[in-house]
Amino acid sequence: MTDQRLRDLLHDRVADLDPDDLGDLGGPAWARARRTRHRRAAVVGGGAVAAVLAATAVAVLPGDGPAPPAQNPTKTQTPSVPSPSVSAPTGPAPKAVRAGEQHGAQVWWAPDKSDEAALPRLQVAGVPEQVDLSAGSPPHRAGVRATAMFMVGDGDRFAGRVVILGTDASTYSLDVGRLEPVADEQGNQYLPFNEESLSPSGRFVLFRQQRSLEVYELDTGEWTTIDTPDWLAEGARWSSDTEIWVPHLLGAGAVRGTTYDVDRGRVGPASSTYVSIWETGAGSGYGPLRTEQTGQFSGRGPSVAQAQFPGVSLTDPTGTLVSGADAVVTGDQSGQEVSVLVLPYGLNAPEGRWKMCCPVVGWLDGGRDTLLFASRGSDSRVLAWRVGTPDLFRVTQLTGWVPGQDYHVASYADLKS
Repeated sequence: MTDQRLRDLLHDRVADLDPDDLGDLGGPAWARARRTRHRRAAVVGGGAVAAVLAATAVAVLPGDGPAPPAQNPTKTQTPSVPSPSVSAPTGPAPKAVRAGEQHGAQVWWAPDKSDEAALPRLQVAGVPEQVDLSAGSPPHRAGVRATAMFMVGDGDRFAGRVVILGTDASTYSLDVGRLEPVADEQGNQYLPFNEESLSPSGRFVLFRQQRSLEVYELDTGEWTTIDTPDWLAEGARWSSDTEIWVPHLLGAGAVRGTTYDVDRGRVGPASSTYVSIWETGAGSGYGPLRTEQTGQFSGRGPSVAQAQFPGVSLTDPTGTLVSGADAVVTGDQSGQEVSVLVLPYGLNAPEGRWKMCCPVVGWLDGGRDTLLFASRGSDSRVLAWRVGTPDLFRVTQLTGWVPGQDYHVASYADLKS
């Protein structure tokens, strides 16, 4: 998928902005900190609804060699106890630091990636402190739903093993030998699995094929094939826990589509509308756009969040202009109260974040307070941010993959404390 398609999917225009229009930077606090170191957005029904045609963000690493053989083919994981509590390591925890108002948003600066291990841990139901993605997990057994699913592979980007993180906090494998390599209309191959693959409740997972969707139900262990027009399955995403939305065409302006009800076998027309969170940010969004549930009862409308390449100049809390960073952007659908967490790459350090490091995972408990997102680099974690505050947490770390050899793609169900 091209950079141009990313731009076309999410933005109609780029505003002319003054990069010097910056607010209070809080430099001393930043210097001290450095020393101490969804609901699904696409809700599709009979009328216009909120959806975003975002591109898949895949963690792809350089390297040609195969992954080393698994060392623990009979491994199991001990389930964690679901708890909303936070556990903190010894010493002061790293914090996000406010960098003032910039381009109409309240901007916060995240600590370096090397500081993530020192963050306090936020416990999330069904999510252990580490998730092992290595080969050798037992086959999935029907009846265990997924908290998250992963596709992991080596130099061949277009095939890989599938690992299920069950709601019991154990990992399972899924045989996907029925899948064929898949490509778009121009012949560009892409993964059959992406960040939109797992349904909100973790009951279903979809895999994209050239002219169909292959859907696996975790409750029953059965597969269903849903026929689609050629090429269009690439744009598929869940619009509810049992309905999949497929656009009528790919690219900008694809507001019409079709819903496929996995439970009832019904097919019907549906339309969507685009959501742009940070208009003056003028950047390209990537990965899923997630909508929290509770905001629909407020006057402002639900809050949404998405990862983005900032398209404007940003300064850190010392006033230094920084270009090597991604951002997580949140705001309500009226465009008010936009908050931005900037995640610097730290390219001079081997432990820095990658470009397209930080796709949004979702809102904890469906609320608007705590946002979960990935932070990918030489290690890969899920972090949490209490939006609009300095508070950051680590949720889990992904192990069992080899930086420089492996890629991994993750899709998460709605997560609860």
